[in-house]
Amino acid sequence: MIARTLGEMAGTKDSLGKSRMRLLSGEAMALIADVMDAAARDKYSPHSWKGITDPKVRAEYVDATLRHAFKHSDGQASFNSLTFPLDPEYGKTHLAHLGACVMIQLHWQAEDERRRCEQKTKEIQP
Repeated sequence: MIARTLGEMAGTKDSLGKSRMRLLSGEAMALIADVMDAAARDKYSPHSWKGITDPKVRAEYVDATLRHAFKHSDGQASFNSLTFPLDPEYGKTHLAHLGACVMIQLHWQAEDERRRCEQKTKEIQP
């Protein structure tokens, strides 16, 4: 490690290897949050999706992801390209629903990987 003087260290934060969250769109995240909020309020309990490990249930989310992708694509082709087709259940864009579905699956992927790493760690510890 390179030695730094106190003056060089002042006001700095070591963010090496951390996600630069500022690169995300706050507007897009808000649209996804609106979908998640509507679902938590009307259909599911909040965060219930986090604990889903059953492959059959997870496959339903893959189906939903594809349905929203195709609905968006079909709507974009049949309407003005500036019009985003809405999901009739919540009145949010299919892209926002698609984002929510993808976010959920990314969460599962990260959690599954974390569990695999924890299991490997347990296996190699005496």
